[in-house]
Amino acid sequence: MIDMKIRDEELSSYKSDVVAIGELMNARLVGLKEILDDVCVNGVEEGEFHDNLLLFADVISGLTDNINVITEAMSTKIDTYLTDIDALDGNIY
Repeated sequence: MIDMKIRDEELSSYKSDVVAIGELMNARLVGLKEILDDVCVNGVEEGEFHDNLLLFADVISGLTDNINVITEAMSTKIDTYLTDIDALDGNIY
């Protein structure tokens, strides 16, 4: 039988990284949306290009929501995995 050792602290570090990357992606997308909104209000105020920018800004808003959901799901999966492993190994490691 193969011994498998799970390093809880390593997985916890991955969880922190996932959350940090999610927050960074969100911040960048929010910044991009603000720029696009500003262009639509103060720059290109009408026409197809304006309409396409608004559409793109809406898509970016949806991506922000998706990143939040994905980040939370990944974080929860890591917590669940660690809890399940601890229950199985009795906190041996």
